[in-house]
Amino acid sequence: KRDSSKCIACLGRVASSREGNCGVRSRTDTAISDSVRSDKTSPTKISLQSRPQIQVGLDGLTVCSDWPKTKRGQPPGAQSAIFMPLLACAYGEPIEGHFTAEQLEVAQQWWTAALPEWPNWVDALRRAGVGSERLARLFSESCNSSGKAHPNPLIHKAKGRGTVPHLKGTIQTQLLGLDQTVSYQLDACVHCLYLASSSSGNKSNNS
Repeated sequence: KRDSSKCIACLGRVASSREGNCGVRSRTDTAISDSVRSDKTSPTKISLQSRPQIQVGLDGLTVCSDWPKTKRGQPPGAQSAIFMPLLACAYGEPIEGHFTAEQLEVAQQWWTAALPEWPNWVDALRRAGVGSERLARLFSESCNSSGKAHPNPLIHKAKGRGTVPHLKGTIQTQLLGLDQTVSYQLDACVHCLYLASSSSGNKSNNS
């Protein structure tokens, strides 16, 4: 006679084997519960209000003028702090242990206040094939890698607001380059973002 308890245990193991250590699922799988916070850190206070803007001088683009300045007043060598949240938004699905659907929605609003072109970039990247299975595989590989890098905050410098599994810089560039318009607009905006914060001497953060 079949032991039903063993069958249930087997089914549980099969279900858990369908996702990596960080719970990356395909779009056809059931999303995780939004009621479970992806990390236990006390959330950094943020504001979703509109932010002061400056012109980039390209395609009518603007960026916020109150971006946190760097210690040297120059853009950092790597842009994972911005690129990875953008890729997470393009992916559009929660990743267990990293961020929930609710946190992703809040992040989308926060980034749109800082970089108004953000939603258009997300849509363009999805049309270029950046989302869905491609990112699910890459995020899963990142989580399961023995030498995985520290994840990036979903919202810049915000704790307890979700994180994004880090992808190598070359992979980030390759994915963003699938839409050349997004790539050059993003580069221009990021450059202007840090120069504006440096010239104005702002020391603001996520508020």
